[in-house]
Amino acid sequence: MLKQSLKVGVIIIPVALAGHVLAATDGALEFNGDASAGNSDVSIVKQISVQITNMDDLDLGTHAQLSADQDATDDVCVFASNTTYFVKVSSANGSFQMVGADPANTLDYSVKWGATPLTYDTQIGVAQAGDPTDASCGGTDNASYTVTVAQADFNAATYDTYSDILTVSIVPE
Repeated sequence: MLKQSLKVGVIIIPVALAGHVLAATDGALEFNGDASAGNSDVSIVKQISVQITNMDDLDLGTHAQLSADQDATDDVCVFASNTTYFVKVSSANGSFQMVGADPANTLDYSVKWGATPLTYDTQIGVAQAGDPTDASCGGTDNASYTVTVAQADFNAATYDTYSDILTVSIVPE
């Protein structure tokens, strides 16, 4: 039985030492006008955090043919407690590709973060600036992404209703 207790103790002690351990102490009972002094550790943790808000669905419209590339832009708010972040974009279809009601029909698209073209499921290489003080960006969006369907791809596509779910991930620096 003693061996089991020691094994558990060996596991618990490193876990307790891994974090900050508070060590408040009470003051001693003092007499004859002497002061009693206790100690209280004070701490706070500021975590690196990010959040994207104001995301909207992007409707590229209904068309028979396109005379130019068709794009839609969404302005968003990015909060980054340490000011900077990276972007990584993926989709439900495993690439920047919309799938038709008939799953055999597909339509490629591209994505930009601001003016920077993105590669599917690859973190953008340049740190972006977020709002470090207000998770709602003071009511003003500070970033945007654009989805573009190329004219040639759309015009060559089979008639269908195409869709995808785009996931925009904000990664703290």
